Amino acid sequence: MIFQRGRLASQMLRWFLLIGLIPLFLATSLTYRNSVKSLEEEAYYELSSIANRQIKQIESYVLERQRDVTTLAQTPLTGEAIEELARARAQHGTDSDEYDEIARSYRGFFAYYTESANYQDLFLVSREGDVLLTAEGGSELGESLESGTLATSSLAYVFERASTFLETDISPFDFYPPYGEPAAFIAAPAFKDGVVVGAVALALNNEDVFRIINDYTGLGRTGETVVGVIRDGEIALLSPTRHDSDAASKRIPLDDPSAKPFHDALRGGKGSGISIDYRGREVLAIWRYFPLRWGMVVKIDTEEAFAPVARLRNLSLLITVLTLAAVVLTAQSVSRSLSEPIRRLTQYTQRISRGDLDQRIDLQVENEIGILASSFNRMTTQLKDSIRDLKETTAAQERIESELRVASDIQMSTMPKVFPPFPHRRDFGIHATIKPAREVGGDFFNFDLVDDDRLFFVIGDVSGKGVHAALFMAVANTLIQTAARAGLSPDQVLGAANRQLSRDNESCMFVTVFCGVVDLGSGRLTFSNGGHNLPYLLSDGDGVAPIEEACGLVLGLNPDYEYSSHSLTLRPGDGVFLYTDGVTEAMDHEGQMFGEPRVERLLGRYRHADVQKIVEVALEDVKVFAAGAPQSDDITLLALQYRPA
Repeated sequence: MIFQRGRLASQMLRWFLLIGLIPLFLATSLTYRNSVKSLEEEAYYELSSIANRQIKQIESYVLERQRDVTTLAQTPLTGEAIEELARARAQHGTDSDEYDEIARSYRGFFAYYTESANYQDLFLVSREGDVLLTAEGGSELGESLESGTLATSSLAYVFERASTFLETDISPFDFYPPYGEPAAFIAAPAFKDGVVVGAVALALNNEDVFRIINDYTGLGRTGETVVGVIRDGEIALLSPTRHDSDAASKRIPLDDPSAKPFHDALRGGKGSGISIDYRGREVLAIWRYFPLRWGMVVKIDTEEAFAPVARLRNLSLLITVLTLAAVVLTAQSVSRSLSEPIRRLTQYTQRISRGDLDQRIDLQVENEIGILASSFNRMTTQLKDSIRDLKETTAAQERIESELRVASDIQMSTMPKVFPPFPHRRDFGIHATIKPAREVGGDFFNFDLVDDDRLFFVIGDVSGKGVHAALFMAVANTLIQTAARAGLSPDQVLGAANRQLSRDNESCMFVTVFCGVVDLGSGRLTFSNGGHNLPYLLSDGDGVAPIEEACGLVLGLNPDYEYSSHSLTLRPGDGVFLYTDGVTEAMDHEGQMFGEPRVERLLGRYRHADVQKIVEVALEDVKVFAAGAPQSDDITLLALQYRPA
């Protein structure tokens, strides 16, 4: 062996280098990695702060503009102008001198308002959707937002929202044909003597919005903010960028790597990481959903973002080389003067290297060799302790896994698992299953006969995963079952459970719940929804359709929220299919989701099957779609069929 050859001084030199350089390498590597991690986290934090700053600025800008249009809509002159212009249009038409005279009498005020508040244009729209006045005399005058060429525009969208819900709303920032560029509108309903006569809409000034987006403060030489929307199956960039003044006309295919951050943001997600931008450059990026229904990406070239990391790498390399040189010189000096102690030390260390951790080095020298001997003694003691701790940790991990299996069994025992659950009852059928993503999950289902004529059922999905979600699920399931057995209506069941779950909920966990009661005599289904996925009604006559009644708030966040009940009548043979989002959000290896369309197609094929068949086929369909991809969320299915004698 290399450590048994040559002079003792040479052997001692080799050992010294081995013992000295390994800790040096480990310490240098650890320090470098921690420093790199800190620098990278700082870069991500700075980008995230800039993204949050710009979102807050846009939110403040939009809120201010919403106040503007609300105030203008409530001004008596606005309602009076809409009413008078609508009357003149009906009597004379928008091309008449009479109409033009009335329009001129109001246009001055609205044109002044538009210019002073820095809007691109202002529109007065009748209750029927006809554009009665534009402050800037645009081509939209006389157009119908209900059936004309602008019926699919963002202006028509925001008019419909304002007139339907009677509140101020903002449109998506999308391409607007009359302007030949993207535009966003804010609209509010206008009243005259307490009656809705139409709406007033303001076109936002793109320069104001882009000024906020193109604020490069804190973004160095290469950083910028890019916004986009999905249009015609591609990502359409909406504003000029720092590196491309014509970027507003650029389109990015959805399968292009640079489109992924926008796609994630437009689906309501947020994230960060290394990505490729529209120039094909590698960038550090943060993406968010934007208040104007945009996907926003704040990015900076990785070369600039990680420049401190490169400097740290060069400095670490220099320090390592210098330290290595110093260690070699020191080892040579020591090895020449301490050959005998080193020889004995080598013998001891060889025994230690063979696994004899009970070995102790006894050198009676008052110098660095003695300290080194003591260090070896401490090292072997610590190594023995580490091995013992590792064994104890492994045993503890095995106990935890065993306890998780027991917890899973207990959790599953709280839900029905024998089917059919009521073999003596022929007037209905019910079947359900649950497949947790981990040992314990946050989904649950349950059902029970409140009395001979009423069947209660519930399905729920707790936020998060793991033990916390399982505990929260157990509490929610117990509270709901207790309230249901007390004979409360579905909305009262959700209200009672919500009040208990919201109390002292410091972790802000919540659960989505759909519950209902079927009157087995009349087929009347009464139900209440606490933020859960819409179930499907399976009908012989109407096919498969989601039950789209109003959806309430999830349970656990607002103790004062009041839930509402809805009802429908099941005909013989009709069924109800319920599921959690682990079904629709199941993904294959390419990141594609199972989605609601696949659920609807599957139910369309099997809506006449018995409830067990429907559940089994749906679960198998999800499994085949995932094709072995890891399950990211719990999957729960429940099917109910009404079949009176």
